Amino acid sequence: MIEEGYNVVVTHGNGSQVGFGLRRSEIAHEVTGMPEVPLVNCGADTQGRIGYQIQQALTNELAKRSINKKVATIITQVEVSKDDPNFKIPTKPVGSFFTLEQAEEMKKVHPDWIFIEDSGRGYRRVVPSPRPINIV
Repeated sequence: MIEEGYNVVVTHGNGSQVGFGLRRSEIAHEVTGMPEVPLVNCGADTQGRIGYQIQQALTNELAKRSINKKVATIITQVEVSKDDPNFKIPTKPVGSFFTLEQAEEMKKVHPDWIFIEDSGRGYRRVVPSPRPINIV
């Protein structure tokens, strides 16, 4: 498509990578006492990291094909509806598995966090995953 003169936008998801970043943060907190990284920062971090990898791959491929085009990575935010039902009933499991006792202890520190039993493997935090309605 690029060879035919089209400008192209490539988008990507990052759910599992955000979970991985959150888990790294939890481990760093447990092992060394480092501050935990907020979930939104994990999302921005993965956007940049994945975007950079895509940007490098596209830049390299365009150079191989002698196509003189620039590639850029853009970190985005999305607008969601404050009335999205996912805010009331979060469904997206993130991060580590915990025992019931661990989950209850974490709720004392973070009373707004919600935990569910996940696949018989323990309890996990769930967060809203509202439908994007606009890119900011």
